Amino acid sequence: MIQDVARSIRGGIPFGSRIAALAKTYEPFTGGGTYSENLAAEQAKEAELAERAPIGNLAGNLIGGAVVPLGPLARVASMPASIPAKSLLMGGTGAAFGALGGAGDARDLTNVREATEGALAGAGLGGALGGTVPVVGAGAGKVIGAVAARRAPGAAGLSPEATRILARGVKADTPQALESEASRLGDEAMLADLGPAMLGRTQGAALASDEARAIVNNALRARSAGASNRILGSARENLGPAVPPRVAEEGIRTARAKRDAENYPLAFGKSAFMDAPPPVDTSRLVNYLDQSITKAEGDESTALKDLRKALYKPNPDLPENMPKASNYVVPTPKEKILGAQDYVRSLGGVIDTGGDLTSQGLNKVRGLVNPKGMHPDKIREALAEQGYFDHIYGTPERAMEESTIQDLFDAIGENAKRASDAGIDWQRTAASEQRGGKTQRQFWDEMKGLAADATPPATVPKTEAENLHKIKGVIDDLISGQPAWSLGPGRFTRKEGAVIGARGLLNDLLQAQVPGYEKANRVSEGYAKRLEALDLGGKVLGMGRETPWPEELQRSMSRMTPKEQSALRIRARGDIEEKLRKSLNDVTASKGILKGETDFNRANLAQIFGEEPAGRFANRAAAENKYAQTLSDVIGNSQTPQRLAGLREFKPGSIELPSSPRSGIKGAAIQVAEGLLSRLLPDRSAAAGKAARVLTKQGKERDKAINDLAAWLADQQLRRRGASAVGQRAAVGLLGPFVGSRGLLGGPQGQPVGLLGSE
Repeated sequence: MIQDVARSIRGGIPFGSRIAALAKTYEPFTGGGTYSENLAAEQAKEAELAERAPIGNLAGNLIGGAVVPLGPLARVASMPASIPAKSLLMGGTGAAFGALGGAGDARDLTNVREATEGALAGAGLGGALGGTVPVVGAGAGKVIGAVAARRAPGAAGLSPEATRILARGVKADTPQALESEASRLGDEAMLADLGPAMLGRTQGAALASDEARAIVNNALRARSAGASNRILGSARENLGPAVPPRVAEEGIRTARAKRDAENYPLAFGKSAFMDAPPPVDTSRLVNYLDQSITKAEGDESTALKDLRKALYKPNPDLPENMPKASNYVVPTPKEKILGAQDYVRSLGGVIDTGGDLTSQGLNKVRGLVNPKGMHPDKIREALAEQGYFDHIYGTPERAMEESTIQDLFDAIGENAKRASDAGIDWQRTAASEQRGGKTQRQFWDEMKGLAADATPPATVPKTEAENLHKIKGVIDDLISGQPAWSLGPGRFTRKEGAVIGARGLLNDLLQAQVPGYEKANRVSEGYAKRLEALDLGGKVLGMGRETPWPEELQRSMSRMTPKEQSALRIRARGDIEEKLRKSLNDVTASKGILKGETDFNRANLAQIFGEEPAGRFANRAAAENKYAQTLSDVIGNSQTPQRLAGLREFKPGSIELPSSPRSGIKGAAIQVAEGLLSRLLPDRSAAAGKAARVLTKQGKERDKAINDLAAWLADQQLRRRGASAVGQRAAVGLLGPFVGSRGLLGGPQGQPVGLLGSE
């Protein structure tokens, strides 16, 4: 009996009968006979055993055949390689041992054909069986693993069924991603927020049962109710307290007005300690305006002309009677100038008592010498009284007393004129020369020109520093779009050009000529720059064309003083507060403030408030946006494919969502199909309620649920690995004995001849 068992086992070992025959041939005590005789005897006994006890012999052959290949096959099965790789390795191993066993079954090894055929048959069978071992092992491992998983307890307070549903979601989203998202979203985040698979299971649970729907909806709505306080709280905690933009602007303007009221009057000499400033010469500005007006058009031209007009005032020194053209006309005298001879003739002539006049030939002057005329002495007195001798005696009175008859004769002989007649004569000459060679029009045009030249200007430049300072303020109003002079609001909003240049030139003139004005300007401009920073703060969180790029904002802030940066920060913070508190939905408002990870607003926010505070506020806003999206996705009808996939986790027989229209033939067919599937497939809706409670956990409870489910997955992974190893070992144990077994190749044939063939 024992010899039969040993022989059957030895028969499965490649070259086992030859090894036995060889051992018997050279055994020192019991040996005998030749190798061929011993081999023939051994093969005959094997054949007799196979005929007498075929099943027992086959079993022994399988055991013997497994002795050699089981070790290598087991090592390959335990290697950390894929199933295809293991199949190739085990197939090669099986083919090698099969070829060895097939060749060993040949009766005569010198018969190449018989040995080759045996080797090929053995290699084919061994390779096929060896390659099948990993596949069979994997299948067996899955079956074992599935059975083990079904028997595994639940996690996170869930039933095994609910645990498996949520664990599949954790595996799909990965525990690391869930933990990272939970850390980013904060303690208010639920499992439903952390990944698409968990969101889908939340949607599916809410559809699977009324209990789960109530749990999910109540939890999401309760969290949504606190969104406003959380966002506002984050803004106040990270970005600081908010000041209404209008209050901040009014505060800066009030402070500026107060300092201006203190500083500029000092420059204008309105203090007992300050002298009045000298008159300001604006001729450079007037020349600049005159040149610019010729090149300007439209509203710019109007503004320049208005400015030039504003620089002048009525001339306070204008006379009451303005010069006229007639004032410059030299009138032709109407008086007739009488020489001494003409005057004597007008008196009726003179008696030539001594013949002196006749001796001079004056008797020939008609009516001058008249025997019936007046006595020469009377004529002398008359001439003296009329001023004919004033050039000699100075006055008529003196001439009447001191003049002589000879003076009379000299005056008549020279036909002398009175001294007073010299002006009339000059006037007559001047009047003649003034009109000489000119037409009437030419003459009067010349007179009008003389009058115009003599007329003082109707307006004179304003030289008072205070007035010019006020004009500069009107220019500032004009540039900022406010109404000024003849231009209405918004008519002129250019930030460059001649008007800006005129404003700068006027400021330079005032600073150069008015002591203390530059100092007052520096203080006032400091407040003005704060107002500009305040205005910029209202643009940094927009999406319009005026919103600065982060690079532009960085350059602007680098040039600001700390107080200007504070004004910018106050305005930006106030705008955030207004947008959050004036919106019906603070979550929607936060989306308007922060568009995404790379938008300008997020980068600008970081530059204004600091990277970390802005990041914390942005994360809070992003978290609330995510919460709102989860609420919409779960309670609304969005994400239909994901909701259906989640529903099938709990109700595998679902074809469409319950909310889908099911009218007509199609609807009836879907209802029938779902009814049949519900009978064939398991209904896990009972697990939806407990799953909903875990899916809506927050904070530490949520983190514990993630860890518990991840640990459950890891345990299942270990179980599957163990099951896989068990399956591989089982496959090796089941199929390994057939690799290279003599029993499968039909046993020995023919008679042996010698060690390898015939002797």
